[in-house]
Amino acid sequence: MSGPQFHQVTHPDFEGVDFDRLQVVLAVMAQKGGVGKTTLATNLAGLAATRGDRVLLVDLDPQGNVRDELGLYDHEHNDAGEALREAILAGESIEQLALEVRPRLDVAIGGINTRAISDVLVREKNDEMLAQLAEAGYEVPAPEAGEWRRIVYDLPEEIDFSPAYHGRLALALDRTLAAAETAGDPYGLVVIDSPPNEREIQLNIMGAARWVVSPTMPDFGSIRAVTEIIDMAAATEDGAHQVDMLGVVLSGVTDHTRNIKRTAIDAIEAATRSQTFKAQVPGRPGEYEEVPLVLGPTVRWSTATAQLARSKGKLVYEVADEHEQRQPWYEQVRAGAKSAGPVASGAVGMAADIMDVATEIFHRMPSYAFDKADYMEEADV
Repeated sequence: MSGPQFHQVTHPDFEGVDFDRLQVVLAVMAQKGGVGKTTLATNLAGLAATRGDRVLLVDLDPQGNVRDELGLYDHEHNDAGEALREAILAGESIEQLALEVRPRLDVAIGGINTRAISDVLVREKNDEMLAQLAEAGYEVPAPEAGEWRRIVYDLPEEIDFSPAYHGRLALALDRTLAAAETAGDPYGLVVIDSPPNEREIQLNIMGAARWVVSPTMPDFGSIRAVTEIIDMAAATEDGAHQVDMLGVVLSGVTDHTRNIKRTAIDAIEAATRSQTFKAQVPGRPGEYEEVPLVLGPTVRWSTATAQLARSKGKLVYEVADEHEQRQPWYEQVRAGAKSAGPVASGAVGMAADIMDVATEIFHRMPSYAFDKADYMEEADV
């Protein structure tokens, strides 16, 4: 008997997903923890919101560190991601779940309860696989009572259920963005904080995101993990959906560690096979240029600043403002003033680096205008 013929799992609502609407979705992804992923995601979202754009930050990392960085751990609506989990599994809008935690910045609270998204999707995929095997004429042994099914099939590589199971988040975000448009206050940007090593959730994020940025530390373990994200993005694309690896952000290096920085960049380029990104030339619509996948700006990492920011429920640039006598940190930098202490110094430097990274990331996103100088001029008003 020849092998079973599998058919793609479909859902009537998935065919209606408007991927053009999802052009504003940016995912921050890493396979290895401790590389500054959540800090980058929250600060990108916060900086975009200061421009006046309405921004949605979606926390899909079961660790729930977004809550800490924004001071939401003790919030009365902190359900550790339970409502977010149910909305995504049902493909429903999450707009009503989002809390405005800063002007123009909404957050869909995550946490440990989002981990069950993977469990449900794996179980559904297994059930569908068994159903299709039975439909094809194979005798499928029933599982013993009270035990998980532990049946392993030698299936062809082309068997893939991603059209349905990896489209849940795309459906939920499409409906979210559509609801915001209908209400007359659309989201200009959606930032997703992705979990490391949660494949089913990651595939859902890849299926919904138009852009992916991956932070890494200069160690080789972190750098190798970047290639997994790149490969996953390449494997997720299909005719209806395009997802591009927008860039790799190198953290944990400074101008004082030039050799480490150069070695890390060389290693990233080698690991990514010198992949480049086709970016629109700033100020020249329709003109594009090949730029390195590794962003030029890097983020000096201050553990003291990161810990202080999270303990205060503040973003890095908010800590910098606070420690510069409540004056905008960039005014101090421009004036050449020294900081008030080691934590303030770390916050100022880290905030300036994140601003530079944000500027380049947003410049690489077509139709998204973000300029550091403009931000400073508006913020001074």
